[in-house]
Amino acid sequence: MSSHYRRGADFERAVCAYLAGKGALCIRSAGSHGIVDIIALWPAGRAWLVQAKSNGRMDPAERRALAAAAHRYSSVPIKASRPKRGVILCERYYPTSGIFGEIEL
Repeated sequence: MSSHYRRGADFERAVCAYLAGKGALCIRSAGSHGIVDIIALWPAGRAWLVQAKSNGRMDPAERRALAAAAHRYSSVPIKASRPKRGVILCERYYPTSGIFGEIEL
């Protein structure tokens, strides 16, 4: 297992733990190399499709794919990143404007 893979997997687990601590049921798609790293289910039926990017960078194709999947499954497209050590930032993607915005947990 490469150190790059391990860092990504460790970050995905940290995001799951963070979201679980906020009340979500998290399902991690380990090793899938797909559009979505984590599915977070919230009380009252909310669902997030989460792409975990420790460096915060998502190329336009990744953003479009995440937005399309979220639209298809009536969920919220989220990017989780680590802007500084020990901090996890969750941002909602707004495809019509092409920007990310913080989301309240």
